[in-house]
Amino acid sequence: MPLPLACRSLLPHNHNNTALSSHKYNARDPSRTQQRPLCAWGVHGADARDTALPLDEDDEHQHAQQRRAVLLAIASVTTGAIRSAKPAYAADPYADLLPDEAASARSFNAAAKSVVSVLDSTIPPPGSARTFADAAQGNGSGVAWPGYGDGIIVTNTHVIASAIKAYGGKAVGGKVARVRVTLPDGFSTREVPATLVGSDALRDVAVLRLEDPTLSPPPIELASLSSQLVVGQRAYAIGNPFGWSNTLTSGIVSGLDRDVPGEGGAILGGCVQVDAAINPGNSGGALLNSKGKLIGLNTAVVQKAGAFAGIGFAIPLSVAAPVVDRLASGATAMPASLGATFDGAKTLGAFGLPPEGALVSSVDATGPAAKAGLLATRRELRGVVPGDVLIGIGTRPIRSPGDVAAALAAATAGQTLHIKWRRYDTASASGGTDPRYEELEADVVLASAD
Repeated sequence: MPLPLACRSLLPHNHNNTALSSHKYNARDPSRTQQRPLCAWGVHGADARDTALPLDEDDEHQHAQQRRAVLLAIASVTTGAIRSAKPAYAADPYADLLPDEAASARSFNAAAKSVVSVLDSTIPPPGSARTFADAAQGNGSGVAWPGYGDGIIVTNTHVIASAIKAYGGKAVGGKVARVRVTLPDGFSTREVPATLVGSDALRDVAVLRLEDPTLSPPPIELASLSSQLVVGQRAYAIGNPFGWSNTLTSGIVSGLDRDVPGEGGAILGGCVQVDAAINPGNSGGALLNSKGKLIGLNTAVVQKAGAFAGIGFAIPLSVAAPVVDRLASGATAMPASLGATFDGAKTLGAFGLPPEGALVSSVDATGPAAKAGLLATRRELRGVVPGDVLIGIGTRPIRSPGDVAAALAAATAGQTLHIKWRRYDTASASGGTDPRYEELEADVVLASAD
């Protein structure tokens, strides 16, 4: 390989500016010692089989330095050439993708800028003696939320639970997290301290505020609260599973109105079930529809030995948004409860009832639902009798347990709301007709959910 022009001047020269040469020593007749040019690599080219030259230590040291200088020069020129040779990317990076692939990629690139990594402040920072296995503990995701100025980040309460506990229940205003944001160059990241604005443990939603709002990422785009999720629609999850930032997984909405066990035995009502991979570290991240708009906050995973098992859950936007509004606006009111649990369409169908509404499955004997007279599913002499079916809270129609969770998320403890329900007479059903029912209503004072 010919030596680059830029390097030829760096070959060892003597004071007469002629190339240094090596000597092939002739032991029989020293006067016939041959002078030969030294090649760039310090060997005798094609004649490298010749014996080693009898150089003294100073010559060997000098030649070694000269060879290193040449090699460094070649490396510098080669590296510069590589850096200056920019690949010829297509003007449209999605040109070679199928239409659905291009749509997914565009949605990800638009939304990923709004998803951040959230680290519980009690977790050791990078560079400390934490291991890779620690990445899932106290590490999660969050999204930049619109409508309340720069610096508002929404995540799950359980992501920062250790820090909240460390404040002894008075964590509002305290530094509970470090939020890793991507800087405007698109590559560099920085960890920014964040304080707690408020949290709702029952709905597993927490609102943080960056101490330096100028580093806030762009807010995510929210889907319409009036849009209904349907089983089978596409769903995309963005988060930081096991610390791997901006990871995208995809799947479909597999189920609706799921009651999921949360932290401390609490039940997260009305969750969205998805088969997009949700792993430790995804909590608090974004669940998107096919248009790249937020439809939920990833929150839990059914798992075996810490691995994804095909069933993940998210808090729907219809539940999360009212909670965020309440917390971000500085409201100190307690989250509300009816003192009842509910079943959905599958259980209604098992009783031969129409599939819309929220079937009362249990009631707290001292709660608002019991005081209003609602009956839960129960066993009588004639068999199992379905409970009352809630069909309205305030001005909101109730079509599923998810609607109940959304209505209560927008309410506060101590608030009075008007509720409506149906009491079916299953014995009256005959010939495939729906059973008769009595429609009832009452005002209730909501209890505290804590």
